[in-house]
Amino acid sequence: MAMSQKNQDKKTVLVSTTLPQVDDDALLSAVRRGGKATFETERLRVRPLRASDLAALHAVRSQPEAMTSSHSGRPDASLAQTEAKLKRLGPPYRDSHVYFGIFLRQQRPILSEGSKVDDEDGEEGKDAEGELIGDGGVHMFAGTDSGWPELGYKFKREHWRRGYATEFVTGFVRFWWALPRSCRRIEVDECSVLKSPASFGINSHDGIKTSWGVSGSTSQLGKERAGDIDDQRTAAVAEGGGNADGLTVVTERLCAWTTSTNEASQRILEKVGFERFEGLDNGMVNWRALMPPG
Repeated sequence: MAMSQKNQDKKTVLVSTTLPQVDDDALLSAVRRGGKATFETERLRVRPLRASDLAALHAVRSQPEAMTSSHSGRPDASLAQTEAKLKRLGPPYRDSHVYFGIFLRQQRPILSEGSKVDDEDGEEGKDAEGELIGDGGVHMFAGTDSGWPELGYKFKREHWRRGYATEFVTGFVRFWWALPRSCRRIEVDECSVLKSPASFGINSHDGIKTSWGVSGSTSQLGKERAGDIDDQRTAAVAEGGGNADGLTVVTERLCAWTTSTNEASQRILEKVGFERFEGLDNGMVNWRALMPPG
């Protein structure tokens, strides 16, 4: 099968790193117990999507404004289209994605004597689940433009500019880095691991001895270029055998992208520790956050 010109120009490298291990059983059993959220912020409850969320999710995904910065850039045209997406983004995750519904927190009223709570969201007097106002998380562990897990989110238009996106991204990133890890070999775009991609000539490797630079191929990072990597924590990963094949050990990172005009999302990503990087030919502003030490 012929490769597109864009794919032919893409340069990737095999690295040794870590990725999360998602325990579906533990995650879902915690959510089922009294409707407990996966994590909460001051105003939000975040949990896996389920079949009963279909109508509420469609209200988000059928709104043109909410979908402007999505991969498709278009609202869902039918309930069936939303249902297919719900099945794709919901559990089980199986280390392929971790994606959640974002709900408002709502104080449950104290009931009068003799009354009882008859829904699945918890006990009286506790925080209940309000409106589904958006969704977000890592929709793919692999297969993204950068090769790294990619963070994304969306909110209904009427809930913009209230700080909810900052709350969610802050909470999700904390949740993400707290997941257990295992050593992996993965293929990533070379620009995602360089200190300063522009300074090393992404499209030209003149004067640099390296095993990279083979257009459209995957190769190991040569020793001559190991110093160009923006961060390496060899000991932490190699202890688990991550460097057994002689691959360069690279600190895990979480990536994201925004459109050039989405300044609000750009400010949010900067606020929670993401930095821009250049070199991906996707027409977007690309971001990465390195796994914090410890």
